[in-house]
Amino acid sequence: MLSPTNAGGQRPAVFGGALGSGALSIALQAVTAAMVLMLLLASGAPSLQRPTSIGRDTADVAAARQRAAGAGASPCTWTPYLLPPEAHQWALGAAREKVVTLVHPMRRHLTAQLAAGVLLQGIDGDFVETGVFTGGTSIIMLQALEKYDPWQTRRHWAADSFQGLPPPEDEDRGGILAEGKPGQFTIGREVFLANVRKWNITGLDARLRILEGWFNETLPGAPIHSISFLRLDGDLYASTMDALEALYDKVSPGGIVYVDDYGSFTGCRRAVDEFRQRRGITGPLMLQGMPDQLFNEPPAAAKWEAAWWVKGPC
Repeated sequence: MLSPTNAGGQRPAVFGGALGSGALSIALQAVTAAMVLMLLLASGAPSLQRPTSIGRDTADVAAARQRAAGAGASPCTWTPYLLPPEAHQWALGAAREKVVTLVHPMRRHLTAQLAAGVLLQGIDGDFVETGVFTGGTSIIMLQALEKYDPWQTRRHWAADSFQGLPPPEDEDRGGILAEGKPGQFTIGREVFLANVRKWNITGLDARLRILEGWFNETLPGAPIHSISFLRLDGDLYASTMDALEALYDKVSPGGIVYVDDYGSFTGCRRAVDEFRQRRGITGPLMLQGMPDQLFNEPPAAAKWEAAWWVKGPC
């Protein structure tokens, strides 16, 4: 069974609702959301638009923030459904961009939604991604900053060994998910940079900071003061735990922690579950379903890929 309980004994939430009572309604919402996204991706929703001017973007962001604040939602209860319409349109466009990545469009879409969400809510802090590979989701996060932080007050920290995965440890073995292999997902720093630079992101040199090396060596001393969006994509137990231990306390209240491999790598899931239990994190763990299984499996049997939660207190 791939639907664990969280530290508080509750089942993880799915697309903003909790499994249990009303599970059928939540399942229908999940299927509907997936169908809408897949149809829009296939039919050609408007592509991502570059900002036309700092002045215009500043006004757009201010208006969007007012609308988001008017919804009266606490950051702890925030879901992507609360994004204003123009942010939904932007996120769909971001998911359609032909970036070089292994991340499925549904998870790219979620990454874009979460990035826009913390910016529109005014959650303090930079973006951090641990495990950037070819740069596909870093590009989406940088584009969110370009659009919703035109003042360039935030940075995007891209952490990667650029040597692939380290050797798996005991915590990565013995489960029903992937274990990983030494050197898997190796990509050079220059390849990552070349992919990112193709998109001509405004202020890239001032915005992007690269942390090259193993996470246990680069993250503890990194000059990151606060984080609004922490995106973990380290696959293995040590890579995930090292990032959480070094960076979680820097995540601002209302900030988002996203784990791309929660449903696909044994060690990653163990690290997240252990960390949340040890730290007493009982906020809902939101799960991103695999698209084929959303249509073919009942909710209790469905398998999950990414997971995320909002850091409290809010």
